[in-house]
Amino acid sequence: YAIVWSQEHVPAIVHMVHNSQEEGHGLADVLFGRYSPAGRLTQTWPTGDAQLLPIMDYNLLHGRTYMYSKQKPLYPFGYGLSYTTFSFSGLTIPKETIKAGEPLMAEVTVSNTGKVTGDEVAELYLKFPDVAGAPDIALRGFKRVHLQPGQSQKVWFRLMRRDMSMVTEAGDPIVAAGNYTVSVGGGQPGTGVQTLTGHFTVDGTLIEAWASLKSFVRKDGADTAKVQSAKDEDPGNPTIDFRGEKRRNDTHQSTTDPASVLYRKASGKEARLCFGAHALMENRN
Repeated sequence: YAIVWSQEHVPAIVHMVHNSQEEGHGLADVLFGRYSPAGRLTQTWPTGDAQLLPIMDYNLLHGRTYMYSKQKPLYPFGYGLSYTTFSFSGLTIPKETIKAGEPLMAEVTVSNTGKVTGDEVAELYLKFPDVAGAPDIALRGFKRVHLQPGQSQKVWFRLMRRDMSMVTEAGDPIVAAGNYTVSVGGGQPGTGVQTLTGHFTVDGTLIEAWASLKSFVRKDGADTAKVQSAKDEDPGNPTIDFRGEKRRNDTHQSTTDPASVLYRKASGKEARLCFGAHALMENRN
């Protein structure tokens, strides 16, 4: 995807994926102006191999993904062009301060300022407080709106606790206390597209690590297991209270990765608990 020469010499580039029977018709509609393209990149396109990390380095903090990279890519995550133009105005965040875990609303007006009917994708990015391990920015919402020339539409975003959470350098998922920046526009802030910014403050820190997870219920609702929140527990292998029996997990797996899981067996059932999602993933007989 490092197509630097093409970017510098070719007037327009159409990127297409997922072949289908109607792909030819779709391409013709775009090339002949019957449809205004509105796709957005789901990857970051680098300028070359020099911007790529070693293939075996999976540490996000070393600059992997748009959330942690310090380099300027050829095309950023969320990038896309249109045959018309759009503008954003009136970003409103009703609350200046919220308690950790409370939801937050954001509102913005999107306008088609061009001469062609088209779709705009309003992208909301969040910048977090200065906490070790926090991403530089993270996409936390997007809305696609279809607008006629000269038409405007209000777009609402609702940021939930999960949207405001991040993972610390130690691997703990938290909603951190401090100042947050909301950016809404047609792409990432600082990439040449129009973005509006707003700010809010979170009062208090909500810890969403293993110790704060009180309980989970099997899919059939028959049994409940509780993770003890005692501070002296081993975070990699906490005690499970299942039907009044305190047990350790049968299989230990590090919880320093928020997506890691713990497995345990009881009464012939196997329950898989994902600490990153705080949800019971599956139940097997």
